[in-house]
Amino acid sequence: MANELNGSPRYPIPEKLPKPYDISYHDPKFLKNYKGCFVEYPKYLTLDDVETFEASPLDTPVCSFPKTGTTWMNAIIVGINAKGDRNCFYDAPLEMKSPFLCRCEPEQPVGTRAIDILKKKPPGRTFFTHLAYQALPESIIRAGAKKVYIWRNPKDTMVALYHFLQIQRRIGFHGDLNEVVDSFINDHVEFGPFFDHIASFWSRRHEDPNIFFCSFEQLKKNFEPVVSRLAEYLGKPLTHEQIQVIKEETDFPKFQANLMLNKYKAHELGFLDFNKFPFIRDGGTGQWKKSFTPEMNKKVDAWVEKNLQRPEMKDFPGFEYE
Repeated sequence: MANELNGSPRYPIPEKLPKPYDISYHDPKFLKNYKGCFVEYPKYLTLDDVETFEASPLDTPVCSFPKTGTTWMNAIIVGINAKGDRNCFYDAPLEMKSPFLCRCEPEQPVGTRAIDILKKKPPGRTFFTHLAYQALPESIIRAGAKKVYIWRNPKDTMVALYHFLQIQRRIGFHGDLNEVVDSFINDHVEFGPFFDHIASFWSRRHEDPNIFFCSFEQLKKNFEPVVSRLAEYLGKPLTHEQIQVIKEETDFPKFQANLMLNKYKAHELGFLDFNKFPFIRDGGTGQWKKSFTPEMNKKVDAWVEKNLQRPEMKDFPGFEYE
């Protein structure tokens, strides 16, 4: 529970913190190339088991690059599945309702990881993954699971990832924003390369009808029409009133304050440090303007312009930075 008293941390610090990972963020072994997608430690420890996951046509995988609106989209889909019932945002932690496919801790025994729990659940599962299209479990494609892909402009994604790296207690990150920016530009970032990730889904939009596309910025500007279209895609159409409930409960100030949505359990267990930043930190667009130097902005613009010319990005609508 949050604590606002003067001189006290906003959130209680766990009595016992987990030890740092043996492989830290700055270790060359932190990222492992898996089918053209860089998976971070310790998540790559689950990949053999992820490969054997048997998806169902009734499943809904949320697919995204990290820090592009994944948690927001997870909550929206939970709300759609509950037909706008407000209670669904308070009765259990979001990460239990929509687990991270390859989430694990090194100490977790087989049987207790997210992939193990998902395998035991009946069809109709909602879960999320940051794996690129070609790295997904083959059954997700074969089964025709209803994939939902969300992207975000890369500048705000970089800023969001930089802040998220700072609150992860176990990874030992001690870099700056420029280092994170360079990791994107040099195509050596977790679950990247960034443009490879987007292109892996976008280039298959004609051959795979089971991908819903939207951007973080589109959701911010046009929440009701986007969510209405998403609900129809999932075969669960909603009324205006039901969508309004979902909009209210996932609006960022309320989202941030709801400990069932904001991954507060990870703070309680010592994995995240909410006294630096909460998991749901800002939720706005244009954060990069307060964080980027002119030099950073110039090199990111050149990188983006170059990559948008790739053939597999043909007809991609581009990015919104405001």
